[in-house]
Amino acid sequence: MDVRTQILEINKESIPLEEKNKKIQALLLSNTNIQKICENTYKKTECNHYTNKCMVYCEECDDFFNCRLCHDDIVDSHTFNRFNIKKIKCDECNTEQNPGNNCVYCGIEFANYMCFECGLYETLTDNNIYHCDKCKICRKGKKEDFVHCDKCNGCISKSSIDTHICISDSVNSDCPICLENIFYSRTPIMSIKCGHYIHKDCFMEHIKTSYKCPLCLVSVCDMSSQWESIDNLLELNPIPDEYRKEVEIVCYDCKEHSVSEFHFDYIKCNKCKSYNTTIKN
Repeated sequence: MDVRTQILEINKESIPLEEKNKKIQALLLSNTNIQKICENTYKKTECNHYTNKCMVYCEECDDFFNCRLCHDDIVDSHTFNRFNIKKIKCDECNTEQNPGNNCVYCGIEFANYMCFECGLYETLTDNNIYHCDKCKICRKGKKEDFVHCDKCNGCISKSSIDTHICISDSVNSDCPICLENIFYSRTPIMSIKCGHYIHKDCFMEHIKTSYKCPLCLVSVCDMSSQWESIDNLLELNPIPDEYRKEVEIVCYDCKEHSVSEFHFDYIKCNKCKSYNTTIKN
């Protein structure tokens, strides 16, 4: 018997109108997959930034988002205030609640790492993440392996803290390759020997075609063996006498201005012996 016929049969029954309405409503609900509709309505869209089992609330939008970065990807008028998360919503039971480790209704754990200071919920297999009080955000890595540099304004690997070059607020900058912010980066960053910061992956790609810092053009590694090879090359391939002359140059490595012998391909700095030079205009 189809639904329409069943409703007609209910209407023929000698029962109060209120009872008829209840029976019809129950009939309609029994023929609707309420669970499937609700799952599709409240289904959490995929988050490409963090792995957790809750959504965070934005007061300005009056809505829940997978994470602050998901919010910022689709909202142009403002950025998500990670330091003022007053509500979250459980992915499993959709219960809205104050920020916490476990759902107050179904009891699931939202993530194995939670930082209520900067509103981060993240599930990690190695749990290598820590909160830096001076950065005021969480950083990936083991806390014991890093120390905060007040001048650079960021966390530096302990292995390089004594040798790195400090540049004021240098961590609070953009990667010179991908132009994404370094300070809030979720991927590993590194300090070049000149003191500038760059994403590690961007650096590894960059040095496939260049040995210079993309910002200040200083050699990013010890090039002494390469300079010796160039010495030998130039000795075996001198330029014709009519082109021999001296030119004023600037060395990107030692920053010195000097006079050196001209060559079509390479001109050597007489101060530090580097070939990372340019002719002065």
